[in-house]
Order: sequence, then structure tokens, then C-alpha cells
Amino acid sequence: MDPALPLVRNAANSKEHTTFISAVRAAGLESTFADAGSFTFFAPTDEAFGRLPNGTVTSLMDPSNKWLLGRLLRYHVVPGAKTRTQIAADVRTGGGVATYRTVEGTPIRVSMAGNTILVTDVHGNRNEVRIANVRNSNGVMHVLNGVLLPTT
Repeated sequence: MDPALPLVRNAANSKEHTTFISAVRAAGLESTFADAGSFTFFAPTDEAFGRLPNGTVTSLMDPSNKWLLGRLLRYHVVPGAKTRTQIAADVRTGGGVATYRTVEGTPIRVSMAGNTILVTDVHGNRNEVRIANVRNSNGVMHVLNGVLLPTT
């Protein structure tokens, strides 16, 4: 990964994020996720998307569900580039949990289990950050082992 490139360009070069990048393109968010700014991206791997119920990814990629796919992807983005160290400090300050409002508008909760960052969606699904602090020109990406689901 090249820290001088935006998330979309870096993730497009990752063998673990082909579904994520396909989803970003299908949702029409490629330019949005490549824009200058400062964001934290919790990017699910292909394996994470593969654990969704059978047919879910295909359904989300259908052009008639573009708005839903866009909501799902924006739910993985938090304003401000938060490194693992900053997340851990926010969790300590929050008494064990930090709540972040996503770009989609719905909150996620972040906690720590030892050195592992845990991200919990509004449904209580908890996922682990497998790789933290992947720097991009428009923020920081944390590789997530699951897909966060916003409210429907």
C-alpha cells in the first residue's frame, strides 16, 4: 500500500478487497472514497463479504439496490483519520467503549480486547480489525473481518 494514494487506489491493489472495491464502484462511490479528506475506513475483506447470507452480495450489487449498497459502505467510514493508538485512547476515555458516528449517520461502537480493535454495529454484530493503520492519502484503513450492517 502506498500512503500517497487514496483508499480506492490502494484497496484496488489488494487481493483481499476485490468485493469491497467492486461494491464501491457499483454504489457509485469511487470518486467519494478517493476524494481528499480525513477518514477512517473499516474495510471488510472478501472473506468477510463471503460470510454474509447466500445471495446477499449479489443482491446488493444489483443496480436497483445502489442506495442500500451506498448506505452499507458509508457505514464503514468515520470522519477523521483515527489510528489504532487514537482509537485505543478514545476507548479508554469512554470507559471501555468509544462511539463513532459514521458518514452514513448511524453510530458504531468500538472497544478493545487486549490489542485487538473490536467494532460493533447497531445490531450487536462484533467484528475484529485484523490489520490496523493502513495509511492512505485520505485517511487510515483498518482491515475488518466482518461486514458492519446499518439500520434498515
